[in-house]
Amino acid sequence: MRLLQQLPSKVFSLAFSALLLLTGCSGGGLLADGGIIGTGSIVGTVPGTVIEAYGENGEYFLTYSQTNGTDHHPFLLDDLPAGVGFYLVMITNENTGSEIVMPIAFQTSQGEVVARIVLNEGQQIDLGHIPLYLNCSQVVYDVDPDGNCILDKPFLLDESMGSKNPLKQMDADNDNINDYVDSDHGYGPGSGGMYNNLQDQDGDGIPNYYDPDFVPYPNDSDGDGIPDNLDRYMSIPAFQHRHR
Repeated sequence: MRLLQQLPSKVFSLAFSALLLLTGCSGGGLLADGGIIGTGSIVGTVPGTVIEAYGENGEYFLTYSQTNGTDHHPFLLDDLPAGVGFYLVMITNENTGSEIVMPIAFQTSQGEVVARIVLNEGQQIDLGHIPLYLNCSQVVYDVDPDGNCILDKPFLLDESMGSKNPLKQMDADNDNINDYVDSDHGYGPGSGGMYNNLQDQDGDGIPNYYDPDFVPYPNDSDGDGIPDNLDRYMSIPAFQHRHR
């Protein structure tokens, strides 16, 4: 099993690591109450990138793309708990003055912008190639009005550029309609296609960690936007991630 490369993450607790040693590559994950759940993975190619995944229960995963002598570097985000909504953020030129932070989103068949990926057990979602910005001069004012190269609107996957829309591969509510055309987009009947994802408090597609107008709730000890009674991963504060 590939070792994940970043330890300051809520999900990489000692208990989780112990479980990996016990289960090998069985694809199992750990719930805070000790239960075992299935997992899935996300793959794709990027032009040299850090990939982060923020889960709606407080999970945090990180991986790096693999250099292969081309501008299509493969990446693998694995062991993501099934049934959990994840927001992806990709970073180019990491830890340099030219670093660009790009939350990722995609469109439904009606053109609505969605940023939540939910995996079924054993599923692998392929995002295709994502031609991310490599220079801040490429970032237009509309998505980064303050010019700090942390996008204030998500980077939309474009199938005409080789990306693959994950909604066409998802059926998060298991109603046999893929989430691209499903009127509720996998959020379940009666939701109206809307969901209060605590990792994106204001619903703008930008995870709380990178959202400049995010304000934690009073009952949110680690400041990640998830109230303590819902946060399964509170052992390491959310904002002790890679950048802060």
